Amino acid sequence: MTRYPEQVDLAINKSYAFNFGDYISRGFSLIGKNPGLFIGYAFVYMLIVMVCQIIPILGPIASFVVTPCLTAGFYLAAHKQEEGQTLEFGDFFKGFDFIGQLILISLIQAGLLLLTMIPIGAMMFFTLDVTSGDDFPILTVALALLLFLPIVYIMVAWSFAPFLVLFHKMEAWPAMEASRKIISSNWAMFFLFYIVAGFITMLGLIALGFGILYTLPAVMCMYYAAFRDIVGVPGAHSEGSFMDHLVD
Repeated sequence: MTRYPEQVDLAINKSYAFNFGDYISRGFSLIGKNPGLFIGYAFVYMLIVMVCQIIPILGPIASFVVTPCLTAGFYLAAHKQEEGQTLEFGDFFKGFDFIGQLILISLIQAGLLLLTMIPIGAMMFFTLDVTSGDDFPILTVALALLLFLPIVYIMVAWSFAPFLVLFHKMEAWPAMEASRKIISSNWAMFFLFYIVAGFITMLGLIALGFGILYTLPAVMCMYYAAFRDIVGVPGAHSEGSFMDHLVD
């Protein structure tokens, strides 16, 4: 039986309140304390990801390796900001200290997604091939969507895994399992939270696209705020809120 860190085990075995609005307001508050660094890093983040995407063959591989680490940089910076420590631009790149476990999480997720998409893709291909242009295979599409639902569930349920690697020094698979156990007890709220967060991110595109340099890191800080509140971070200040929102 896997032994989890004390805070993680407590989060698994206790019910908790999901403070939806608090996480959103806290995310904006965190980036508001140091907007220049967060916006600057968001620009570098998006530039690196876009450059990787346009490089033939090696680009997507490079993106697969660096993106999880770059994303983790937002969480580490948010934590340092929350702790009242002096935030430096180099702090955003410390996600690469955890590159092995972060990539392993991405590999497992990608492998599961691929295993699911292959039969769905094959089903769609053969169905469209044998039907005429006037007969849209509604039943096949519905079945494909039904088969995709477990992927939606597990991707949401695994969303705390990188945080557990970063802050609780867990290995990839135990972190993913612990994340699934924590989130599954309140999965619908997490799903709604990520939909709203995605909508907030996309709002940044309205301002000629540049607004996303603000909304993207703000949303990353919201994710961190949710994790800190629900699971907690070892040695962090103000951990009383974590204990307060647990219910028997």
